[in-house]
Amino acid sequence: MTTQHAPAHSRDGLRIQQIADRFEVYNTNGEFFGTYLVRTAAEKRVALLAQRAGHPVLGSR
Repeated sequence: MTTQHAPAHSRDGLRIQQIADRFEVYNTNGEFFGTYLVRTAAEKRVALLAQRAGHPVLGSR
């Protein structure tokens, strides 16, 4: 199984981790926020979580 870590676009440490054919979203404490089959869906979730936390995300409206 292949695992890749890709930094998220938020300052609060949210990250997207690719495991085989899916993408999982975690925070720096390892709290799980969801599994997505498409990376853009995971990126949208990261943007939403960062926005709710009051952290602006580059490229978001």
